[in-house]
Amino acid sequence: MKKLFVAGIVACLTLSINIEFPQSTKAASENKLKADISNDEQKWLEGLGFTSDEIVNMSKEDLEHTSKRFKGKKGKIIAKQEEYFKVDNYIDENGKQQKKMIKSTKDEALKEVEKLKKQKENKHGLINFNNASAASDTENDGWITQTTTVSDIGSTYLAKTSYKWLSNPDIGFSDTIAITHGDNVDKIAGSEYARHWYKDGIGTHYLPADYSADTKNYYGYADKFDLKKVGTNHPPYDHQGYFYFEFNRDKTSDNTADLYGHYAHALTSPYYSVSLSLGAISLSGSAASNATDTHVDWTY
Repeated sequence: MKKLFVAGIVACLTLSINIEFPQSTKAASENKLKADISNDEQKWLEGLGFTSDEIVNMSKEDLEHTSKRFKGKKGKIIAKQEEYFKVDNYIDENGKQQKKMIKSTKDEALKEVEKLKKQKENKHGLINFNNASAASDTENDGWITQTTTVSDIGSTYLAKTSYKWLSNPDIGFSDTIAITHGDNVDKIAGSEYARHWYKDGIGTHYLPADYSADTKNYYGYADKFDLKKVGTNHPPYDHQGYFYFEFNRDKTSDNTADLYGHYAHALTSPYYSVSLSLGAISLSGSAASNATDTHVDWTY
């Protein structure tokens, strides 16, 4: 019996080793995609509106593209707005369950996310992630933060909007981020760039970079992306991303301008079209829960 018992333990350990090594190898390979950013580069990226999370998670491709695009230019943020939202359930007048985004404060959002994390750890065991991650919440659709900035980069300006899911969404199709603007913004065609990523049990996964907006009109640009719900060995978590474009001051006598960052969370289908107007985004073909717009204004 002892021999059988020992043999069983050896077999289990061997199986465990065979499972863990490929994951470690893949994680190491994925980490090679991340850029090694110096302190000077970090300060330079911050001037362009990149958050600390975005800089830490920046890929080599992102750094290379941004460095080439803005070579020799230094940015200074001239307008910034950060918002926090809870995506919550409610019952509509027809008795159907719907979702809506409710604006919150940063302190309340972080407090509730920490509470949610502890609840999930107690329910599912300790989760080795940095946020409330793998287990989806059935009573609300998580927490999300959005930041919109405008940077003066010398001869032009840079509009940027970004998001981060602070806790996992329980619905994942294709979401959309967008920027709309008033009359005194003249977008530079071909200057768009977007990146989205998420994490699972083996590392960071980058979705392909977008070099062109999916929806374009006079009022703005929008970028559509997959909100992943299936990971390698754990459900995805820490969904983040950003979208930016350059613009000039329009040839008007007005020296003021305004701009809006948008996030639309699709609830029923990935197959939809996007409509943009000043300060608004709407989806046709899917129900959606939209974040209250992050609005910034400034004087040239």
